[in-house]
Amino acid sequence: MRRAHGIRHLLWLLALTPLAGAACGGSSPDSPPVVTTTPEPGGTLDRIGEERVDRTHGLPADYAPIDLVAVEHGMEPKRVYQLRRAAADAWARMHEAARADGIELRVVSAYRSYQDQERVYKNKVERDGPDQNTVAAPGHSEHQLGTAIDIAGPDAATVLEFAFGETPAGKWLRARAPEFGFAVSYTDANRSTTGYAAEPWHYRYVGDRAPARHAAALQGSADSPNR
Repeated sequence: MRRAHGIRHLLWLLALTPLAGAACGGSSPDSPPVVTTTPEPGGTLDRIGEERVDRTHGLPADYAPIDLVAVEHGMEPKRVYQLRRAAADAWARMHEAARADGIELRVVSAYRSYQDQERVYKNKVERDGPDQNTVAAPGHSEHQLGTAIDIAGPDAATVLEFAFGETPAGKWLRARAPEFGFAVSYTDANRSTTGYAAEPWHYRYVGDRAPARHAAALQGSADSPNR
């Protein structure tokens, strides 16, 4: 069941990702133009790791980070994957460290606009009903922040699958990702807090807060990974 979900979800994500060659923040037939409206300077959305995005706290439909840059090592060579600059730099360092340890990591999904998330959410609800707990409603996805990334290893069978957590890549991330500012967001331990099923492939860049946030997510403590 989990595997079928992962394959379907991956197909949706690939369909929504801009093709390579499009300008960063640009548009494609499947992705509307990115609107670069941002909160006032000094607001929490400007401070990475302090943004709260969960089932009850959302983002404006026109919010998109202004410092999105393309990142390398995506699953699809002709697709564009974007993160905020700080997260992109951290991803590059993490990928290099993993490779040095014999671990290959790939980007499955990174920044998604409100409109892209709206389409993914609609498809999921139409397929699995309004009580599904794996895809966030538009405006409530960490991907819109430009700091969340879905990661895979070389085994296609575990892409967006719970089993990814037990692969060498999944175990490496669980042990080492906080060193690079990334924390896992959704685990079995914090499911009652987040309301989402565990996603061992979904990491969010939160900078120096990562070790504490990561530990809290794995232990299911009161420190929500979405704060």
